[in-house]
Amino acid sequence: MQEDGGASATGIFGWLGNALGTVIRVFVEALQGVFGGLSSAINSFLAGLAGAVGMSPTFFNYAWLVLGLILLAAAIKAFVRGAIVAGIIWIVLALVVLGGLIDEVPGFTVADSPASGILLDSQPLDAPQDGSSPAAAPEALRLHGL
Repeated sequence: MQEDGGASATGIFGWLGNALGTVIRVFVEALQGVFGGLSSAINSFLAGLAGAVGMSPTFFNYAWLVLGLILLAAAIKAFVRGAIVAGIIWIVLALVVLGGLIDEVPGFTVADSPASGILLDSQPLDAPQDGSSPAAAPEALRLHGL
């Protein structure tokens, strides 16, 4: 009897089975290496995409992203055909779907937004610091920056 890696093989058929098993094992390990590297590359790509878009990397969010991109492509097709109203409708739908995915853009704050001059505050900017405020309007309803 012949010992080969813990498996015993006798005669020509044992050797043939051992050789065939080795070939299958090498083939399967090669496929695991290729698809393991491909899986790692896909995971890195999707994580980078989710980070750039500002969404959490879940299957549901990727499905919404694909739907939003399909709607955006429909808007572009409508604009190319000259259907301006349809293009506006498609682009609004795409923006609603895609805008819901984006959490927050890094480096962008509320102070950078166009509406940053309008503040709903409980205390006006020109109010005294001692806590007293003018009695002309309720404090919670004061609009500043207009």
